[in-house]
Amino acid sequence: MHPAAPPRRLVAALAGISCLLLPLLGHLPKAYAAADADEAAIDSIRAAGGDIVVSVGGWSGDKLGEKCTSAAAPAGAYQKVINAYHLKALDIDIEDTEFSKATVRQRVVDALKIVKNANPGLVTYVTTGTTPTGPDATGKDLIERGAVTKIVVQYKG
Repeated sequence: MHPAAPPRRLVAALAGISCLLLPLLGHLPKAYAAADADEAAIDSIRAAGGDIVVSVGGWSGDKLGEKCTSAAAPAGAYQKVINAYHLKALDIDIEDTEFSKATVRQRVVDALKIVKNANPGLVTYVTTGTTPTGPDATGKDLIERGAVTKIVVQYKG
């Protein structure tokens, strides 16, 4: 990116990180880091006044909230990504089975609370599926769980 170009936000997807792969996350940024060209692009974006937001999760693959048995495990995985990329913002994409099961939704909310407590300035986005008129009952339940837990996130449905 040309230094005079307006800042952009690069969204890097790290979908499919599962609790089965958590031991490998200790090798970040080597195991899951961007290639040299991507690191150069990230550095260029930051040098121009922009920043990146990493999106974790998604529709396919193993879900941290589902595969992990405690909130601490996905929180630890999110923290390793935050540390590896020196993030100021993180997008958690909660979909499919991670979204549809109440106990899993709560585990994700609890993991986000751990992350927010460890990183008070971190902007956290939650992306979910939604209907044309807004969140359905499951989405509203997720929002309510976050409110009860007193975490502040930016909801993107």
